[in-house]
Amino acid sequence: MRTNTTIRRRQAAAPPSGGSAAAARRSTGTPAPDPQIARLARNIRRLAAEHDLTLAALGRRIGMRNGNALYNLMNGWSGTLSLPTLLRLCDVFGVTLDALTGRHPAPPPVPAARIAAAVAEAEAALATARAAIDTAGRALQAAAALLPAGHAGG
Repeated sequence: MRTNTTIRRRQAAAPPSGGSAAAARRSTGTPAPDPQIARLARNIRRLAAEHDLTLAALGRRIGMRNGNALYNLMNGWSGTLSLPTLLRLCDVFGVTLDALTGRHPAPPPVPAARIAAAVAEAEAALATARAAIDTAGRALQAAAALLPAGHAGG
């Protein structure tokens, strides 16, 4: 019985040849997935791919006894992941809950070359500032040497 249900769900989720998944849901009466759940599923798939993790490996990594809940979410059949599970996913991927759910996507990473250029520019500015301070210090010492005794420093 369970196998037949799984097969029917897969058939209902598969678009007819030449049609879209949305058209298949309309024609079979299967409700369209919640847009937030669909976005979460897309983000989990993308992040798993970026971390070279299969859904099964990801499920094990976050401590799921079986990957059915994660698999079902990814296929739009249910959206029941607990908050602790979502937080474990965040930990695995190194993202915030908002980034995982797509509510406020994380900004794109800054390219390493851009960071290196900014660091080099800051180091050059620091070297220039140190040279200016050294020059000012020498000028003050020279001016202090010109003052009559007893007037230096004050």
